Amino acid sequence: MNKIDPWGTQLIEDYSRLIKDFGLEPMQDFLLDFPGPNYLMKRGIVFGGQGLKELSAAMKEKKPFYCLTGIMPSSERIHFGTKTVIEMVKYFQENNAKTFVLVADLESAATRGISLKEARERAMDFYIPAYIALGLNPKKTVFYFQSENSEVKNLAYLFSQKITLNEFKSIYGEVHPSRILSALAQAGDILFPQLNEKMPGVIPVG
Repeated sequence: MNKIDPWGTQLIEDYSRLIKDFGLEPMQDFLLDFPGPNYLMKRGIVFGGQGLKELSAAMKEKKPFYCLTGIMPSSERIHFGTKTVIEMVKYFQENNAKTFVLVADLESAATRGISLKEARERAMDFYIPAYIALGLNPKKTVFYFQSENSEVKNLAYLFSQKITLNEFKSIYGEVHPSRILSALAQAGDILFPQLNEKMPGVIPVG
């Protein structure tokens, strides 16, 4: 494993190195701290994260925390990786996480060439119903579109003042305006749930 490509996919052969290089905490070290861990956690499919101590403590002590994931409506289908992510979101939701699902329509338009209209149709007709069918409780889930969330866009502009072009290149490699904007919007999405209340959060990825 020479590099991690945030814009593509590759086979990870050495997860211990990945955990070390990215400053992650092994899930197995905190497994017993989580209430009723699911099979993905027990089998090591979910292998690491950051802030696991704070997250598990909030869950055990019934304190506020949030879980956020997204929909990239660039495909007409979902895959098993998506199913795995939603199973983790469901686990956190069942343990009282404030749950947010964003539709990355701006990102899909900028990086995948999907129009906002097509992204909305795919999200409403397929993705959101699929996420609900996989177990998310729609009454306990906040769904939103990036293009309609002014607070996320405002955060992206604020974050743009905190990073240099060289820092972006060292993290993401190729520099393109659409990718810069997408990364800033992602940061806005991640912090959006904390605008009203400071609390730990978890963003399952896979």
